[in-house]
Parts: sequence; C-alpha cells; structure tokens
Amino acid sequence: MFWTTPPISDDMAAWVIECFDWFDARFPLPPKPILPTKEFFGARDGQDHETAEAVLRDIKRLMHFDLPIDLIPLARPNAEHRHNYQSMGEVAGMFQ
Repeated sequence: MFWTTPPISDDMAAWVIECFDWFDARFPLPPKPILPTKEFFGARDGQDHETAEAVLRDIKRLMHFDLPIDLIPLARPNAEHRHNYQSMGEVAGMFQ
C-alpha cells in the first residue's frame, strides 16, 4: 500500500489515460450509472444460453451498440480454474 515507486510506469499511466480519453470522445456517458438491477436489465434469472443472450441484448442496448455479436458457449472450466467465493455459485465465465 505504501510504495516507494509508482505501481506502473509513467508510459503505462499515460497510455491508460489516453485510452479513457479515446473512449470518452466516442461514447456518451449514461445519464446515471448503470447498475446490475431490474431497472437496467430485463433478462430473467438463469444459466442457459437464452439468458446469456438476453443479458447481451441488454448490454448492447445500454451501450447503444448495434453491431452483431456472436455469443459462443465455452467449455466448463476445470475445477482448478473455477472461482469459489464460498460456493455462492460457479463463476469464471461460461460464455465468450
């Protein structure tokens, strides 16, 4: 927490700032923060492909993104690569 040198180089910091500036110049800010609530997302609860497609549609709508995106299921990760936050559900991404 108390570094004697910055955690990233000056060049890397400048690149990060440039990336944010590029993004801000091309995409409008939402009128309020987008939260993972029913106010923003209409997808039903589930772990199937249809639910993933619905979440993707919501994200595209919120980002004003109209280009097609192919949602491809991934094979289930090996147990050693899965997260286990006290078994609150398997995460680590099932779709790409």
